Amino acid sequence: MTLKERFGPFLKMWCARNGMVLANYSNGDRKARLRDYVRLKAQGRLLQNPADGCQLINALLATKNVDGDIAEVGTAAGGSARLISQYSNGKTIHVFDTFEGLPKPGKMDAGFVEGQYRCSLEDVQEYLKGLPVEFHKGRFPESAGSLQASRFSFVHLDVDLYQSVLDCLGFFYPRLNPGGILVCHDYLHVEGVTQAIAKFFADKPEGPIELIGHQVMVVKLSPTVIC
Repeated sequence: MTLKERFGPFLKMWCARNGMVLANYSNGDRKARLRDYVRLKAQGRLLQNPADGCQLINALLATKNVDGDIAEVGTAAGGSARLISQYSNGKTIHVFDTFEGLPKPGKMDAGFVEGQYRCSLEDVQEYLKGLPVEFHKGRFPESAGSLQASRFSFVHLDVDLYQSVLDCLGFFYPRLNPGGILVCHDYLHVEGVTQAIAKFFADKPEGPIELIGHQVMVVKLSPTVIC
C-alpha cells in the first residue's frame, strides 16, 4: 500500500472536519489543467486559488460547443484572462477593466478601497500579446457600448463590488446564449458580491450553483429578448 493510499482517506477526513475539502487532481486531463494553473500562478499575475482556477477551466470547457464570444470583467494583471485563453478554442476574449483599479466602493463593499488592484492597460496588453483578446478600458457597462449586439458563451466576473456585479449581470445575462455559463468570483466570501447575485437571480429561472472555493456558476437555460 502506498503512502497516498494509506494516508489519503485520513487526510481528506481531517480536512473535512476542519472545514476544508481536499480533491484528487492527479489523473489525466485534471493533472494537466492543474499544472497549467501552477505555471501561471508562479508568474505572479493569477489571483485565483487552485480550486478556483481549475473550476474556471472546467466551466469554460463545458461551453466549447456553445456559440458566442468570451468575456472577463475585472482582469487585473491578466492572469485569469491568460488561463482562459489556453482553453478558449480560438474564441474572441473581451477583457474589461478600468485599468485604474476598483471604482469607489459603496456601503455594501467593506474592506475595499478605490484604486485597489490597479494595473496599467499597457502592462496587461504586453502580457497577453498574441492572444485573441480585445481590450475594453473604462467603467462597465459604458465600456461595453460597442458590444450591444454581441452574444456570449462564457463570462467570468471578478469585480468585487456590489453595484459592479449587478451592472455586469444586467448586461451579460440577456446576452448569454443558452448553455452558456457565467462564473463569478468572491461568492460567499464578499458580502456585496453574494447579495448582488441573490438579488439579480431572485426572479430568474436559473439558480446560482455554489462551487467549492470562492465561486458561483450560472448556466443559462433559455434565450432572453433584449429590449
